[in-house]
Amino acid sequence: YSGDIIEGEPEEPEVPDETEWNGTAASSYADGDGSESNPFIIETVAQLFKMVNENGEDSNGNPAFFKVKDGVTDLYANDIEGMTSAQAKAYFEDATKTKISWDPQSIRFNGTFDGNGVNIHGLYNVKSAYGTGVAFLPKINNSTVLIENVEFSDCYFKNTSTSYNFWTSAAILIARGESSTINF
Repeated sequence: YSGDIIEGEPEEPEVPDETEWNGTAASSYADGDGSESNPFIIETVAQLFKMVNENGEDSNGNPAFFKVKDGVTDLYANDIEGMTSAQAKAYFEDATKTKISWDPQSIRFNGTFDGNGVNIHGLYNVKSAYGTGVAFLPKINNSTVLIENVEFSDCYFKNTSTSYNFWTSAAILIARGESSTINF
């Protein structure tokens, strides 16, 4: 045999960080079946986005139960980890920065979400949203919706619609609620 001798350990291929969100919904949840006794378990922003995109429902269209996995304390939708609030705001307002938009395609949220103490950071959306609003949950319309044990930090939502009406809004948690009661 003739050839070069390579010293040292072979390099291992880089494994992508599954906690970094690329703007798409996950294909599945970490665990659970969506029932009250066995909620869908969320451990990434992609799974959170899946929950919102699927209206908080199971595969049969029934309101489902969701819970953030024990031990998950922070979820980052954009690369703002370690920034102060002022730095995060400047990042979101800087047109030269690439940001991932939280723009769920759902028309309503009907589930139960237990954030289990998680802090969601860096949700971002700037768009013209006439009639729906811009928020973590654009709309809820079910009196059984429950959202609890969740915090939001350094999120940036702006509705650029020039038409003003009751349904044109931007908010952090919910932009529009019908037949719903929100308890804090």
